[in-house]
Amino acid sequence: AFQGQTLSCDTATVDLIANTVDAVGNVVIQDPRTHLEADRIVLNYKTNLGTVYNGFVQTGQVILEGEIIEKKGPNSYFAEQAE
Repeated sequence: AFQGQTLSCDTATVDLIANTVDAVGNVVIQDPRTHLEADRIVLNYKTNLGTVYNGFVQTGQVILEGEIIEKKGPNSYFAEQAE
């Protein structure tokens, strides 16, 4: 848990210098606004920006599902091979 956000996964590597977590396998991240599930995510836990691999993100009533989903800003996403 970090800043109101919870993460669960099979394995995670945390880089304290780069402030990143590389989570792999059955990844689930939840906070009051967002639910995310993926095979893998690389996330900067300070900026809350990162890349989701083979997953989906639900924020409010919007759902993104795709091979690669990049969170570019607080309310900005870029998705490849997505719906």
